[in-house]
Amino acid sequence: MNLKQKTIYITGVSGFIGSRLAKLCLECGYKVIGIARSLSSRTISQELGIDVIEADLNDKNELVLETAEAIIHCATANDILSKNMNEGLSLSIIGTSKLLKASRIAKISNVIFFSTAQVYGTELNGYFDETSPIDCKSPYGINHHLGEELCKFYCNTQDFNITVLRPSNVYGVPETSTVNRNTLVPMCFVDEAINFKTITLRSSGKQSRNFISIDQLAEVVLKTIKNFPKGFSLRNCGSNFYPSMLEIANIVSKQYQSHYKEKLFINIEGNQPKTSNIFEYGSKFGKNLYTEKKCIIELENVINNLFKLWKKN
Repeated sequence: MNLKQKTIYITGVSGFIGSRLAKLCLECGYKVIGIARSLSSRTISQELGIDVIEADLNDKNELVLETAEAIIHCATANDILSKNMNEGLSLSIIGTSKLLKASRIAKISNVIFFSTAQVYGTELNGYFDETSPIDCKSPYGINHHLGEELCKFYCNTQDFNITVLRPSNVYGVPETSTVNRNTLVPMCFVDEAINFKTITLRSSGKQSRNFISIDQLAEVVLKTIKNFPKGFSLRNCGSNFYPSMLEIANIVSKQYQSHYKEKLFINIEGNQPKTSNIFEYGSKFGKNLYTEKKCIIELENVINNLFKLWKKN
């Protein structure tokens, strides 16, 4: 079959990760069909130039799919929705089950399920790979871990190949106007800088996080689709970049001064943590090939483009 004839379904295609993956899959020659709720489906179809199925994975209506190369399931509960445990669990369990049942009927055996590094906890210390113990400490982590277990159940009882990806903190530039994730770093810092000419850290800013760009993550997705692992598999998706919140705020401050020719104030309100957490987000699949220097340059470019986007809008 010619690559251009291969179809990829993407749930959550109106979201931050889903919309970017749709664009990159199109550029690689795949036919992309998005699955989105009716509120955003027309906008997504026009802005990305793809067909979109209007469907709510949480309702009782049947989801009908045609055969395809794979499904990328991005429509799991985000950090905001997860605060409502009932809604978060409904999407993670009922929504994922509905999708997998439709996949089975359509004979789509390859599924990528987007989970999160938060299944290991929220303030990580030490080394983590796919064999590390689960230690959910947030509704967001719990929702995704239960979704993982459901995927494992389907692999054990049905003819599925499901790869669970556990990305760390994903960043990038919104692909479509439907993306509104100003709770994510560094987007939230850029938004605050523009609206208030200051960035307020409610901690000491010393806590470290692992960040992976949406384009680095997309490379993992595309490689997985081309050589899909058999059965159930887990993969951590991180980078070689572990900045503190204060370091990212300083990068945003530097870019702000470049764009607006005025100083940006960073207000540190908290005094915890006293020291930085030291951890490594590893994977049995090998290290991310991006060097720390390359990751810093990529983050700087993303922040620069975020400021340009805010100016444009």
